[in-house]
Amino acid sequence: HPQFFFAGLWVSLEYLRSHLLSGFGWNLLAYSQTPWPAVIQLADATGAGGVSFLIVLVNGAVAVCLMSGATRRQRIAATLTTVVCVAFALGYGVFRLRTVSGGPTVRVALVQGNIPQEEKWEASYQQQILKRYAALTREAAATHPDLIVWPETAVPGYLGLEEPLREL
Repeated sequence: HPQFFFAGLWVSLEYLRSHLLSGFGWNLLAYSQTPWPAVIQLADATGAGGVSFLIVLVNGAVAVCLMSGATRRQRIAATLTTVVCVAFALGYGVFRLRTVSGGPTVRVALVQGNIPQEEKWEASYQQQILKRYAALTREAAATHPDLIVWPETAVPGYLGLEEPLREL
């Protein structure tokens, strides 16, 4: 089935882009499904790649059905395999949503420094940025959250390589 090939290719390219080129898995196709909780439950077993795979699989089946050179048998096979995969994913999603037990409430504070991109990696701004995040963190801590979260690239440097950054 060509739609399986293209779905696998798509997910492979998303993976490579996220790990080799930028290191960030931004704008994955799976993110488009967040309004449909039953669809995205698949991600707990497959990661976002499984949801992206499903989306491309559906679109590939539609493409096979619209291809003028596709036989009736190919159209039926593409449709049936895709319907089975989607039904499985949705069934799993509904099951997961019904069986998830409520956990304890966690108070979370989100810190956003709004650092302009052109200042973020400038060494001359490093101390100013760190002071800003320290002040925002103290302000957030005053509300007694269980967890304080910074943006993923808040630290203006490399924690693994710059010892002074880890001493904050």
